[in-house]
Amino acid sequence: MKFYRPVWIEISLSNIRDNIRFIRKLIPESTKIMAVVKANGYGHGMLEVAQAAIEAGVERLGVASVEEALELIKNNIKIPIQLLSQPPLSSVKTIVENSIVNNSIISTVYTEDFAKVLSNEAFKQNRECLIHVKVDTGMHRVGISTENTISLVKYISSLPNIKIEGLFTHFAAADDSENPYTLLQFKRFIKLKETLEKHNFNFRMYHCANSAATLNFPQTHMDIVRIGKLFYPN
Repeated sequence: MKFYRPVWIEISLSNIRDNIRFIRKLIPESTKIMAVVKANGYGHGMLEVAQAAIEAGVERLGVASVEEALELIKNNIKIPIQLLSQPPLSSVKTIVENSIVNNSIISTVYTEDFAKVLSNEAFKQNRECLIHVKVDTGMHRVGISTENTISLVKYISSLPNIKIEGLFTHFAAADDSENPYTLLQFKRFIKLKETLEKHNFNFRMYHCANSAATLNFPQTHMDIVRIGKLFYPN
């Protein structure tokens, strides 16, 4: 469709690639980058931004909805795509159908009900789905409480055809480098990780650093940094 508008924005994909390469220099070599491209790439164009991010070496993409994930897959994106919140139960069949080795839709899970429905559908389709468990360490938006995480992890681990790949949380105030609340959340997350390990739960990925934390709190980088506004041109 051709548009006839009096104003437009020109996006430099070269700058986006350069921003990601700069971020790479700030993090440990073993830490992966998740490029968050939800909300049409924060208004920059989801497909174009995703491709530029992949060209710059990001290992996975983050989205808000199943629809966004499907649009990326439809356009031949071949890296894992993670849903950053637990999707609706009505989307489970579609998620499982798109659980392919190279570009799986990876669900975020924080309720037993969703985990059970996902497991049943994955069993029915004879596929294995990777999931990440989201923990609420103080953002107070979505996620399982730290007190109930072990119980949820035990339950999910008993289910067939789904596997916990990672555990993550989200910081509430990482934009303020002087605010001690971010490190309090991080301390809670690390304590939970250690408790899970004592129960013989060891996951491949732990992550909590958003754009602000990537800059302001390097000790929180862990296995993945989730980069949103930081890699978009300013």
